[in-house]
Amino acid sequence: MPQTDPTPSPRSLNSRLFVILLLVGALAVALVPLWYGRGGRAERMRNALAEARTECRARYAEALTAADSARVDSLIPTTRGQHRPEDGTCGQYREKRLLR
Repeated sequence: MPQTDPTPSPRSLNSRLFVILLLVGALAVALVPLWYGRGGRAERMRNALAEARTECRARYAEALTAADSARVDSLIPTTRGQHRPEDGTCGQYREKRLLR
């Protein structure tokens, strides 16, 4: 029976290293959004969006006519007592189906 060399070739070491790097990279891609989502900035953004959505829902519930709904469509909701134009209008939230 022929004797085989027990030391792995450099090519097999490179391929093993490549597979390990791929696994570590995939793990990092999976965990970074979880880590970022727990950060303070993402939490504040979620809270601000929830506050804006609540205000828009309340305003739409109060609207009795189509003209009232049109006024609410153009309303920029307040977030922590401030109007922030980058948040968009209630109509934009409604069009994106965020008010369900």
